[in-house]
Amino acid sequence: HIALPPDGLSLLHAACQAHQWPIVRLLIEEFAWDINERTYDRCTILHRVARYGTVECLLYLLSKQARPDLRSLRGYLPVHIAAEYG
Repeated sequence: HIALPPDGLSLLHAACQAHQWPIVRLLIEEFAWDINERTYDRCTILHRVARYGTVECLLYLLSKQARPDLRSLRGYLPVHIAAEYG
């Protein structure tokens, strides 16, 4: 696995944030990337998508077993992020 940069964003985090869906699918389906991987502040891919992504990507990640129950370092669930940034 690739070492994370200091901000903790992996290639999958960056691809989700940049709306690069073919790369997201490739990483998850072909490379079995850890969909519940966390950043330095314990955010998951779902936290990023809740802020920067689309409903389609959110539903895709949930269908691939992304866990909506994981809290960030500040105690936020992805749903809290979605409500704040809608």
